[in-house]
Amino acid sequence: MNEQEAKNKWCPMTRMTPYGTTPAINREFNGDLLISATCLGSRCMMWRSEKDSQCYCALGGKPHD
Repeated sequence: MNEQEAKNKWCPMTRMTPYGTTPAINREFNGDLLISATCLGSRCMMWRSEKDSQCYCALGGKPHD
């Protein structure tokens, strides 16, 4: 998956407070994807780039060939 594809995926590490003083969440109350909680791609500390231009989220581990 490339960075653009990753940015359309939900990140389990993201927490938002979209409803004022509610606890930080990463999904809508009905379980749907919270748009603000998607992957940041290369702006994320866990995003990794390999020398052959392969990029991935380190949270999921290095992809196998």
